Amino acid sequence: MLGTPRFMLVDCWKGNLLVILKDFLLVEGKPMDMIEEIKETLTMEIRPSSVGLEYLEAVVNKKDLELLNSLLEKYLGPAAKESGKKVNLPREIQKIVDSLGGLRNGQSFFYRQDGNKVTYAAIWPWESNPDKITLKSGVIKLANDFSGGRSILKR
Repeated sequence: MLGTPRFMLVDCWKGNLLVILKDFLLVEGKPMDMIEEIKETLTMEIRPSSVGLEYLEAVVNKKDLELLNSLLEKYLGPAAKESGKKVNLPREIQKIVDSLGGLRNGQSFFYRQDGNKVTYAAIWPWESNPDKITLKSGVIKLANDFSGGRSILKR
């Protein structure tokens, strides 16, 4: 199924807004469906910081990594940062990554941006226990402060 196109803000100066088509994603479903399907499909230890279908933080067994990756790709498209690779993310996405604690070399990051809404997922293998993975996934709204050119992350 052909998903909605992803857009990138290119220029926003003095009230002029220029948006260009970035690419098309082959994705299905809504972000809330993603978190619900992950919860229903995988065995996991859900951490107390999780908030309904808006934010999921959980510990997953590494044997489920392939299934987890396929679910994330289904909803978000291919990983923006694959394990073992470096990446330069757009500034607004990097702010989300930084708010999660950043990304190390062995970690993966997926995201999908629809307007000012970003759905993301970070996969963090444990160094202390190679059989465990932490998943952090959620939805954040980006709010632009056009007077100063700053952006604000809202959960």
